[in-house]
Amino acid sequence: MKGILLSLFLIVTMTGCCPKDCVLRTMTYNTYSGRNAGIEAIAEVIRRNDPDLVALQEVERFTELNPGDTPAILAAMTGLKYHTFIHALDIRSGGDYGNAILSKYPIMEERSFRIGTPGRDYMRSFGYVRIRKKGHEVCFATTHLDHRKDDSLRIAQVREILRLTENIDIPVILGGDMNARPEEAPVRLLATKFNVGDSPAEPTTDDDGGKTIDYLMYAPGTALEVISSMVDYVAGQASDHYPVLVTFKLTGPASPALPE
Repeated sequence: MKGILLSLFLIVTMTGCCPKDCVLRTMTYNTYSGRNAGIEAIAEVIRRNDPDLVALQEVERFTELNPGDTPAILAAMTGLKYHTFIHALDIRSGGDYGNAILSKYPIMEERSFRIGTPGRDYMRSFGYVRIRKKGHEVCFATTHLDHRKDDSLRIAQVREILRLTENIDIPVILGGDMNARPEEAPVRLLATKFNVGDSPAEPTTDDDGGKTIDYLMYAPGTALEVISSMVDYVAGQASDHYPVLVTFKLTGPASPALPE
């Protein structure tokens, strides 16, 4: 699969030429805190793919491994100058850990939530930003679900995410490491709200011979249309996951009178 570069691209939908100003290129990427090759390698993967929005998981900042403000550093390295950190937990030796979002467009609103059951596992987080492109408002979200074999914590976290997004009245794109395959209960539960099927079916990590556990999913289907979808295996060993990229056409009504 990985020996032929052409096989890396999964074209999900092709609707002909679409004006550049109605297209949104998104990425989700579990960075493994830069442990494999440093955050410079993570930044290079992002730059090469040139996304508009990036959902990052396993982000450390102000730690021994990453002593600086990692989201801000990645923003400067990639040119995605708008960023937010979504705190999950404090690290005992100093610093903290969670998820992050990078954006080409100004962040109009940002929300961050800790999700999970205290005492059963270390806390996870879910968060989102609201951005506008050419009058189209989009909510871009990220999360990283529990990793243990038992699905119960992941299912509880998914229920929290569904509750936290139920009143959002603009298109939502959710990127993250769900630690669950497409056929497993947490992803099936997410699919009650989000369109999951257009995310690549190829493995996004080499664990257990290759598992699909990273996704970019969206709702509602009437407001977003998938143009293309791929897993970037060229990223190699920059992390223990491969980045997933989905390009969307914004099909819902725009509000051009609103300022960018």
